[in-house]
Amino acid sequence: MLGKKKPIKIEFVSEIKGVAEMFPVLKASQYKRKWVASAMADYKKTRKDNDRQSYFVRCPGAFALFRQGYILTAWYDVSIITKKGEEGFAWKFPIKDKLDNDLGGSPIEAQPDSIAKWIPKRPNQISSFVKINSPLHVIAPKGVKLLFLPVPYPEQFDFESSMGILDPSESTELNVQLHWYKEDGEVIIKAGTPLMYILPLYDGAEDIEVNTRDANEKELEFLKTVDYFHSFSFEPYKYRNKIKKLYEKYFLD
Repeated sequence: MLGKKKPIKIEFVSEIKGVAEMFPVLKASQYKRKWVASAMADYKKTRKDNDRQSYFVRCPGAFALFRQGYILTAWYDVSIITKKGEEGFAWKFPIKDKLDNDLGGSPIEAQPDSIAKWIPKRPNQISSFVKINSPLHVIAPKGVKLLFLPVPYPEQFDFESSMGILDPSESTELNVQLHWYKEDGEVIIKAGTPLMYILPLYDGAEDIEVNTRDANEKELEFLKTVDYFHSFSFEPYKYRNKIKKLYEKYFLD
């Protein structure tokens, strides 16, 4: 009998006492979006009269993002102040210099022009990155990397994380580069605010072969069956497990 597969262990460790207890890296499922609760309530209220119209809560792709991966949150309150027409930004913390001393350097920085200058900007985006330096580091097995992305479907739009892949063997630092979209005024980021979405990656993706071709008879038969599964019910999302099993029967057995 084969033994149980040993899970891959990724550890986030803090160099500052108390941060791991107060603001640990969250499972994506732990970030509860208020708008999702509102959408679910509206769907339950209206679905009795819903004649198979599209509805967000039926979208499996979006909700998979809510269940997989991790969320890095802010570990302190900070006020970011920008002024239109001026370069950079100013910031304030609850206790001046306290976080600098704990971290051994500034917990927030404006990235130099040599880094930010050449990256295309969206309308109303300030020229600098707002870099949030974190006391958290990641320790992961060989071959595991972390994909950094903006938080999916957030509830605020003044900033979002940049994208990149971190190889812990090259750097263990979990810092966040924020694109900033508030050109003029103050934004307060409260401790615990989601800043960045993290998705673990594993070596071997470079060995995947990709091909584009016409569907064969077996694949067309599968697609025709799936089309029926999608069409016979007012609530087709209830039958996603049937489709999964059908996929396994056709292609994985």
